[in-house]
Amino acid sequence: MPPSIDLKSITDPAINNYMTLTGTPGMSAAVSVNNQNVNTQDIETFGYGYIDTAKSASVTAETIFCLGSVTKLFTAIILQSLVNQGQASLDSRVTELLPMVPHECPLASVTLQDLATHTAGMPNNIPGENAIELFGDKAPAQDLVRWWGRFKPDPAIGTCYRYSNIGFVTLGFAVSGMVAGASQYSQQLATFITTPLEMANTGAFPQGASVALGYTGTATTNNPSNLPGHDLKSNASDMSKLLVASIVPSGSGGVGTAVSGTQESYFTGNNCDGSKAPLTFQQGLAWEIRQVTINNRPYTLLTKNGIATTAGFMAWIGVVPNIAGVVLLMNKVMTGTPPITMAACGQTIIKGIVTALNNQGE
Repeated sequence: MPPSIDLKSITDPAINNYMTLTGTPGMSAAVSVNNQNVNTQDIETFGYGYIDTAKSASVTAETIFCLGSVTKLFTAIILQSLVNQGQASLDSRVTELLPMVPHECPLASVTLQDLATHTAGMPNNIPGENAIELFGDKAPAQDLVRWWGRFKPDPAIGTCYRYSNIGFVTLGFAVSGMVAGASQYSQQLATFITTPLEMANTGAFPQGASVALGYTGTATTNNPSNLPGHDLKSNASDMSKLLVASIVPSGSGGVGTAVSGTQESYFTGNNCDGSKAPLTFQQGLAWEIRQVTINNRPYTLLTKNGIATTAGFMAWIGVVPNIAGVVLLMNKVMTGTPPITMAACGQTIIKGIVTALNNQGE
């Protein structure tokens, strides 16, 4: 059965335009549409440009990129998997799973849901390479343990939204099944996600045949990073499998059930910044949930972006449930004001797919 629509004709112009405007050396993409006529999902992967500015190799669907904060989706899926198996609850206190932290400290009031929704009153970052220790299956640094012990929520827990990398690192340690004080994140990742979805080249240290080099710069400059990413890494081929599970979770077994749980709305309040402005999205477990209009019709759009600033990579996933989704991986972080955002590129592709599907039905 041929694809229901020509995904390449929709994807190519959007990505070529993005790369031209931003000077990005290379990108890959996974695109999927739910072909409801035959109850299957059409999936295609694409590679564009090169793994580096020397053009030493072309980007393919197998090229490894840093995922940046798209990593948070994996942590949220592990959390929901544990909840589904009865090993934890979203209302569980984080200190129940971090035995090295005194239970009488303020962190004891923070739940796993607070961390997964950026409502724990935590800052964005603290000093140290805490994520590298988490994903390297090491014990949390003593500086981090001490920080947990003296942490004081500001503002109060659950009252507003502040994006927090250290909050998700804390969640990662909590759900990693720590043994003898050390993280077992890689085992949880394999158990709940990468093994059942056959994502063999996804992890903190994947062994892919081709690894992209990351860059930072303006639209006309590319400065090589040569710094490690404090995140997971993957390729378009692997990410296409997570994409399928995110579009129609009911078709992906236990992983899909966990993904479905992460896509529910848990917070709709205000930002914690000085404006206290209402959020422009609903917060799921890692996912941001928006209402968009395409061809005068309302749709729900779930997204998660990742920016590995020091490593020079960006990633984005967007899903219209039961209809279509896109994953974008790129090896450049724009400095200054970008002429186009990766979210805009991804949404252009999704809107093109939905438009094509609507035209088919007319």
